[in-house]
Amino acid sequence: MDEFVESILRKWNLMDLVDRFRDEEVNEEAFLFLTPEIIKELIPKLGRRAIFTARFNEFKQTLQGNEVQAGSSARSSASPTPAESNALQPTVRYSPSVTEEAARTSSADNAKQFEKYFLEQLSPHPSVPSGSDPIATTTEPSTSEAEYDPSAKRIKLESLEVEDYGDPILLEDSSQDSESLMVESNYSMNIKMKDPQVPGVEKLRLLLQQSPFARYLLGLSELDKFNRIDLTNVVVHYIYFNRQNDRSRSDTFNYWADAIVALFPNEVKDNYYSAKEGYTGRLQARYSYMMRVRKNETSRQANHPEEGPSQSSSNPNEDSYPSEKGPSFLHPAELQIVEELRRIVSSCFVMRDTLHSKTLTPNQRNILTANIVNYLMDKNGGPIPLQELELYAKAIEQIFPNENASIYFRRKGECARVNGKLFDRYGYMKRKRSLAQGKSYNDFLDSNTPIGKLWEIKTVDEARALWNETYKARKEVSKKVVPAKLFEQFPFLAQPDGYTLFLDDFDQDHPHAIDTFKRHWPEFATSIYRYIEENNFLKGVNEFETEGYQTNILTSCLILLPLLFKLMVRNEKHWSPTRLDVCRNFVLYATDFKQAVHQLKQRQELLNLWKLRINPVVVAIGPSIADIESSYIVIEHVFYRMETVPDAVETCVKIHTAMNLQYLDEVASPWMLVQRFVMKVELPKDNITTKVFAVLEILGRPMR
Repeated sequence: MDEFVESILRKWNLMDLVDRFRDEEVNEEAFLFLTPEIIKELIPKLGRRAIFTARFNEFKQTLQGNEVQAGSSARSSASPTPAESNALQPTVRYSPSVTEEAARTSSADNAKQFEKYFLEQLSPHPSVPSGSDPIATTTEPSTSEAEYDPSAKRIKLESLEVEDYGDPILLEDSSQDSESLMVESNYSMNIKMKDPQVPGVEKLRLLLQQSPFARYLLGLSELDKFNRIDLTNVVVHYIYFNRQNDRSRSDTFNYWADAIVALFPNEVKDNYYSAKEGYTGRLQARYSYMMRVRKNETSRQANHPEEGPSQSSSNPNEDSYPSEKGPSFLHPAELQIVEELRRIVSSCFVMRDTLHSKTLTPNQRNILTANIVNYLMDKNGGPIPLQELELYAKAIEQIFPNENASIYFRRKGECARVNGKLFDRYGYMKRKRSLAQGKSYNDFLDSNTPIGKLWEIKTVDEARALWNETYKARKEVSKKVVPAKLFEQFPFLAQPDGYTLFLDDFDQDHPHAIDTFKRHWPEFATSIYRYIEENNFLKGVNEFETEGYQTNILTSCLILLPLLFKLMVRNEKHWSPTRLDVCRNFVLYATDFKQAVHQLKQRQELLNLWKLRINPVVVAIGPSIADIESSYIVIEHVFYRMETVPDAVETCVKIHTAMNLQYLDEVASPWMLVQRFVMKVELPKDNITTKVFAVLEILGRPMR
């Protein structure tokens, strides 16, 4: 296999197939002649084969289109049209015969060519319609959003918690005929599933869609340990409550294991079900545990008939629960919280018996805490107010007299730090459902919430008021943001003025730093210029042409700033960037547009190779570092056009801060100097190295 095939597979996000293609010696020539039969043999897994086939067909269509265009170009006249001249040579060169008005018109047309070329070259699938808006990015809803039908028949939710499988989760019972639930039937497979021979996939997909705490699994391509626990919870709970008898059938487990592997191609069937003697899969182990719990409950009822059936089959409002304190003196709102808590405990399969207890074991406290947090997050559709957590902590004391509310929630004052099991569990669930899956908002928010309403807005002007209104809620929901997911959820951010919303967030967080860059950078630029001249610093610098840099030091000194920092010690296990790499991750300078795109591609490939995050970067294009014609901020495949390089650097730092993105450690020094010592913005996550202080010392700037 040659570099062409490897680069194609990496571009399509199919790195796991590289070794397979290399073993079969699929080079560039063989790649172009792949047939469906060969592809099926090369890629046995259905999901990866479906993705590869779609990408491969699109690749061949693009290749054929390029050949047709090349043929028509060869038959056309040798002299290019004006439009072709602009496309081939987008950089504007001014001449004395060109008027100022004509020059401005050419510059505007030139910028459009830049932006269109950006999208064509940086997009994973370079196929931009000629008449489309170069900024607008088309986004598709996630699997869970696109296929979830709120009008579908909902089924009764019951909460299940089992000690040996971790977190509690809301699972689903069904009102369908139980016989039909265990028999494999023909399903209308989703268009994403190319093999219609695997039964049960649609049933599993529907089951996950209807579970509010397992719905996020549909958006994942690979599962980790906790994802597998949640998936097993859903499937086994469904099997248990729709069984025909107490005996578990091997064909039922096999049926659901096949459906899991078909829906998640990277999973191994033996992990969920295996017919091997002495081997127990996840589905079998969970089902056996639930049967043991049921048997123990039946034995308890037989030995203590005076206690009656479990609370789940009775009306909690008609039962009396032993309590030393009694709820008679409580406020009506607090009484309602107590009754809600009783219903939560009653619906939990392994917590029903605790309603007659006064003290909980440590494990029971954890289960109770998890059920309360899951219930509140589902009910509120998002963040839980601290006052509500405090009310539930007090309600625990009313139901379990020997429990202490401070174990579950404690805070000495309004500004004091919050602690307790409920608060800790709430923080854990937010991280698990949002950050771990790379989804910042839509894991547990819907269109009924203020943030959810932003999803339906298409323009920046329409979104600005609601964006500023939801500032605190957005900040509380997610402390980290994946840029690609953010632009998918809010397409209006990809518009030319979308960056202004990030500036609004920054201004609310740091009102003192709105114009600090404009006030302090001229002094820094003067210090850098003085140091360069006094020490003949540019002698031997060959990264780019520096002649005439002194004509515009506000711009040129920003491009030269990364060269002042010492390089990291070389280490084969970690990325050790060169001086040019540091420059490309601060202000990427290029003399023309083609060179800028080439360097951006190299930067992306290098960061992907080291599995590092691709942060926003400034791109400056012009004949020299003092004469910049175009400035951009590039974030993934979205870019914003800026007036000058200083404006671009200032805005880029504010975007980093507003999105709560951390600079890459290897290239963070110039960013940290601008943020902390030019803009005077201090953040808790800042890590100022000795390299930054060394540059401040040689420039004679204060170290504060």
